[in-house]
Amino acid sequence: MRALSHLALAIVLTLGILSVAVAQGDPDRVIPGGGIFVQGWTGKIDEGSVRQGRTLNDSKFVQE
Repeated sequence: MRALSHLALAIVLTLGILSVAVAQGDPDRVIPGGGIFVQGWTGKIDEGSVRQGRTLNDSKFVQE
């Protein structure tokens, strides 16, 4: 039973580390002609992007 709980803990830790690694592998991209183009909608960027000098107009949101 102890070996099973150690295995479960190892799996959970491995999945947690992998999810952090994947999340960090998705860098911000600046989209030309960006902004919010849907009437009545607004947006907010995350703190990490703000620290990198990004603005809301670096992304693009349109209605299709």
